[in-house]
Amino acid sequence: MKKSIIISVLVVILLLIGGGYAVAKYTGTKSLKEHVKEYLQKANLSDRVKISDYSYEPITGKAVIRKITIDEPETDSTTYITAVIINSYKVPEGYSFPTQFDVEIKGIKNTRFKGLESSTRISYIYDPEKKQLLFKNFETYSSLHMLKIPMKFGNVSPELFEKDEDEQQTFFKLFELQPEEIKIEYIEKGLLSWIIEETSQKEGKDPKQFKEEMYQAILETAEKADSNSIKTLLEAVAYMLKNKKGKLVINIKAKDKVTIRELATTVVLAQALGMSPKELMQVLNEKFDTQIQFNPS
Repeated sequence: MKKSIIISVLVVILLLIGGGYAVAKYTGTKSLKEHVKEYLQKANLSDRVKISDYSYEPITGKAVIRKITIDEPETDSTTYITAVIINSYKVPEGYSFPTQFDVEIKGIKNTRFKGLESSTRISYIYDPEKKQLLFKNFETYSSLHMLKIPMKFGNVSPELFEKDEDEQQTFFKLFELQPEEIKIEYIEKGLLSWIIEETSQKEGKDPKQFKEEMYQAILETAEKADSNSIKTLLEAVAYMLKNKKGKLVINIKAKDKVTIRELATTVVLAQALGMSPKELMQVLNEKFDTQIQFNPS
């Protein structure tokens, strides 16, 4: 008797859990659909964006939007996306924008670029106390390439997340961000050659000849470069273009606090004073420690 009672209780608990899960899943999916619909309406994209399926997983909090079609009349093309996976989207009380964000966009194809399918992942965490924004993942990848750019910024105003502002105020606040660390990691698997081939076809040129011309032009520019960093970078690009392989890593760390506004002013002044690329790099090297590494294999 006791055993049967225990089994009955367990069955009831499982039914309640299952029922609660089903309700949470249905409610979450419905809420997701409503939020996406509201956003598309505000952005005037309802007529251009079609979505086939929505789902929400209450246990993990993961939301998925599948089979997305985006019409682009400006370029007379269509973009197809297999899925948008929202791993994390947290908007604390008093904020208008998420301070924790993690989204994957898988299977991106556009009718203008035949033969290329890519995916993207963007994730960041904002710490309002430290005023620090960390991009953990800022990457795009395909069968032809992989690009990762993790970044860390300081002096990030909480007002950028707290409320909606006009574009001018947002622009000014973004210029006060302080780049602390930026890492650019690129793996070549044939994307540069694909770009050259696509460009040559549009311009009516022979792909092999055009690729060789570009390769030689890059090498000639590298030879004339008066900065070792620029020379190393150009030689790496030339090698990857010719051999369809290679890994380029650029590490940039700030030596002191400097805002994007100050960097922009430095570049503008350098142009006005007629500085050479080498002289500009010397000025920037006083503010940042830059290391470039290239692995041809």
